Amino acid sequence: MPKPIAPQVSLRALREVLGFTLEQLAEAVRDQGVEITAVGLNNAELGHRRASEPLMLAWAQALGIKRHHIKQTAELRQWLDAVEAEEVSARETVGTAA
Repeated sequence: MPKPIAPQVSLRALREVLGFTLEQLAEAVRDQGVEITAVGLNNAELGHRRASEPLMLAWAQALGIKRHHIKQTAELRQWLDAVEAEEVSARETVGTAA
C-alpha cells in the first residue's frame, strides 16, 4: 500500500491564485527561454506529462517563487520518503540515547 502524501497545493491552484491563465503562464515560461504551449503546461499540471528541470525552473521563475517550492508527484513522494527516513532515524537515535 503506498504511503499517503501530505496535503499540497497543486500547480494549477498556485497558478490560479497568482492570477495566471495557462496561456499567460506559457508566455511567461517562454520569456524564461523554455518553449512550451498552454496545452503542454496543462498536461504537466494534471500529471499527464513529467516536466523537465528547465521547465520547472522557468515555471517557478515565471510565478516569482523558488524552484524548490514546487514539486511534481514523483518528486514530492521521493522528498517525503526522505523526510520520513530522517524522522525515523532521529527517533531511533533518541531511543538508543535514553
